[in-house]
Amino acid sequence: MKKYKLKSDWSFCVLKIYLSLIGLLLLTGIKAQDTLSLGDAIQIAMAKNYQILIAEKNSDIAKNNYTRGEAGFYPQITFNFNNSNSFTNQNDPSSFVQGLVQSDRFTPNIDLRWVLFDGLRVQANYQQLQRLSELSEGNEIVILQSTVVAVILAYNSILLNKENLKTNRNVLKLSIDRFHYFENKKALGAAVTFDLVQAKNAMLNDSTIVVSQRLQLRKSVRQLNRLMAIDLDNSWFFTDTLVANPAPFNLPILKESMLS
Repeated sequence: MKKYKLKSDWSFCVLKIYLSLIGLLLLTGIKAQDTLSLGDAIQIAMAKNYQILIAEKNSDIAKNNYTRGEAGFYPQITFNFNNSNSFTNQNDPSSFVQGLVQSDRFTPNIDLRWVLFDGLRVQANYQQLQRLSELSEGNEIVILQSTVVAVILAYNSILLNKENLKTNRNVLKLSIDRFHYFENKKALGAAVTFDLVQAKNAMLNDSTIVVSQRLQLRKSVRQLNRLMAIDLDNSWFFTDTLVANPAPFNLPILKESMLS
């Protein structure tokens, strides 16, 4: 009886990892993607962000309450209307009224109150309503500005993660080529197993970095969708690019600042 020893196929392992990564890319690219610029993201967030909407409603409520009538300068008139209905079925032979008896009663009431002097409480209430209106408006502006900043940071974070993912993919391709190079050298007897294992370890490490970077990119996209108050799983084609503006350096000025 012959015994067969399974031979490890490094090429098949590399091909399997590479095809898996390509499969993930294809699966994410099946869904149609809408274009999204930074300006569009800011406009959507300003129109749909829940914190902005809540701040706007609170500001409107504070402005509506900032009136002299709400503070108590004017008299308060209260109208009350009471309506009562009763039905009585008379079956007593000794009663003069027999059958069903219906009784309706309608009572209006008007209450007028006007505080002429209450220790300047009315003026204090009016000033308090004014302050609340100003604070609500200022809070709305702060929330609006902070949301715009958060959208800009989230959008640029997506662009940065995309560039990192592109770089990591190129590094992974180089690792795969390096692994094939040592695999061929080992087949020709010009490399040892340690070199091949070391190249494989670098390739697997780079593939892990690519997967982690993809997860980070997806997380940043979900963060942007959350700020825009839309479906978190929406995918976009981002039209803006990440532009770096390096500051010019003057060597004499740098030397002078270093020595000072």
